[in-house]
Amino acid sequence: MPDRALTPGDVAQHDAAAVCSTGNASRHRRVSYRTRDRVYLAYGIPRGQRKGRYEIDHLVPLELGGSNRPANLWPQPLADAKRKDRVEEQLHDLVCAGRMSLDAAQRAVERDWHTAVPAK
Repeated sequence: MPDRALTPGDVAQHDAAAVCSTGNASRHRRVSYRTRDRVYLAYGIPRGQRKGRYEIDHLVPLELGGSNRPANLWPQPLADAKRKDRVEEQLHDLVCAGRMSLDAAQRAVERDWHTAVPAK
């Protein structure tokens, strides 16, 4: 999990219909290299230790209305990336099926993405 003081999470979209529209997340992925560098440096990760170990990730994912602001970005270990991607997809599906509110999904992933998907 990210450092809460550095990455508390940040939401840009509160409209579930907009979040559920086709291609919404990919249209909004704009994180400059300068911003990425700032995030890595805030976490104390120098350039030589980044490649192949981390990716800059959105705590509240874009497909759930997360923003590209530094408050929503953190260096995620690559070992966790695929697992978090699956959680994000499940939450997006729940929101778009009307089985979970967008706000609840955003808050759940901010608290702890490991436990964000409700048990069936």
